[in-house]
Parts: sequence; structure tokens; C-alpha cells
Amino acid sequence: GGLAPDFVVCDVSFISLRLALPPALALAAAGARALLLVKPQFEAGREAIGKGGLLKDPADAERVASLVGDWLGGIPGWRVLGLHPSPIEGGDGNREFLLGAIKDGGT
Repeated sequence: GGLAPDFVVCDVSFISLRLALPPALALAAAGARALLLVKPQFEAGREAIGKGGLLKDPADAERVASLVGDWLGGIPGWRVLGLHPSPIEGGDGNREFLLGAIKDGGT
């Protein structure tokens, strides 16, 4: 093995961060930081998505993003630093969020 990464950055579409991130998070070094773009339309269940891939209720965006933060904070060693609305909207108008975290322990 090589060196464990000190930083994890993720911007994925059409897949949940919960599915895409676990291998990268597990490889990260103790003290690593993560900056993740949360796209609620890909985190909410199909029942929450309307025509055009938009959330049926845009008010759900922050709640769904918070659930991703809860998931990340539940992974041993990882601690959420903050969740903030992205200053840039998704190309289709969906609200997106920046999620910051740090790996406090373990490699």
C-alpha cells in the first residue's frame, strides 16, 4: 500500500454518496478532511423525485442533505464539521449542499 489520502473530495451524480464514498472514506488517513457535494435529488428515494429528476418538494432538500451528514457522522472516526448550501445551484435548479468532515481517528 501507498500513502493514505489526506483529503477526500466528491461530486457524483446519479448515485448516492452513501454508495460511492465508503471505500474512499475507509482509505483516508487519520486527520483527513472531506469536502462533499450533496445533491439531494440523488439521495432522496425515488418516491421523492418528480418529473425531470427534481425533488417534488424543494423544501425537502436541506432535510435530505442533513440525513447524509447524519450518515457520515455515524461512520466510526468521521465527524461532520458543517453543512452549508452551495452558492451555485445545480444545472437543473436543484439546491445542493457542501458537507465538510474530518476523520478524527483510525485509518
